Amino acid sequence: MIIIGAGNLGKHILDQLLQDKYTDEILFFDEQISDDFIYGTFRIIHDWKTFDELIKMDQKFIIAIGNSRKREKMFLKIKTGNYRSVISTHANFISTFCTIHTGTIIQPGCCISHNVIIGNSVILHANTLVGHDVTIGNFATIGSNVNILKGVNIGEYSTISPNVLIYPNIKIGRNVFIAPGAIVKTDIEDYKTLCD
Repeated sequence: MIIIGAGNLGKHILDQLLQDKYTDEILFFDEQISDDFIYGTFRIIHDWKTFDELIKMDQKFIIAIGNSRKREKMFLKIKTGNYRSVISTHANFISTFCTIHTGTIIQPGCCISHNVIIGNSVILHANTLVGHDVTIGNFATIGSNVNILKGVNIGEYSTISPNVLIYPNIKIGRNVFIAPGAIVKTDIEDYKTLCD
């Protein structure tokens, strides 16, 4: 598995893979970090040529970039390969009757109910609860300890910070930012910020 991004999210995914007893080789790809290893053990690839060679050999990869737009940019840049989701075996519950698209990261403690649709390259941080009939758009980021009640629709690129409560049947537009601890009781239009 190649983890694209050797920052904090990449380290979380490394830890999650190890906790889940992942046995294949784990590498990182990051052009920005000068170190050659994470924790002295996990090699960091710095150049596209090496990355492309590994991808052509059907190497699995996950994009561990927290910023939604940068995550999408990387997603669009990689034309081939075995793009995977990383779903923790320590998630509390994931319904058989939900749809999780490619590249999604689901951390430990999450609960996902039935009839949920999660788009491409979505991040659900630890202990997030997703009620039934919820839709989460591509490249959205959901912080830890978020409670999304039934029937909510979250648009692409939106960021929901930790400890947010979203009331039932709320529509959150594209590229919305919701600050930590907010209680969302009304719909939010595209490109808006909710700070309380």
